[in-house]
Amino acid sequence: MKTQGETFTDTETVANNLLQIMQRVPGYQRLFHIKLDANGQPENPEDLERIAQDRVIVCIREVAELAA
Repeated sequence: MKTQGETFTDTETVANNLLQIMQRVPGYQRLFHIKLDANGQPENPEDLERIAQDRVIVCIREVAELAA
């Protein structure tokens, strides 16, 4: 299997991806000390932006091989 990775470092993209992770896996809210409200949004958006500044997101995808 061949894979290709892409790195995201801009704060907005990282924050959006971290939010999606925390919405899908609530345990990550405790890890990052971020509380989400009933609508799945951070109670304090500044906290999410703060943690996103020091992190990167790496997205790894499988690459289909071309037939020879």
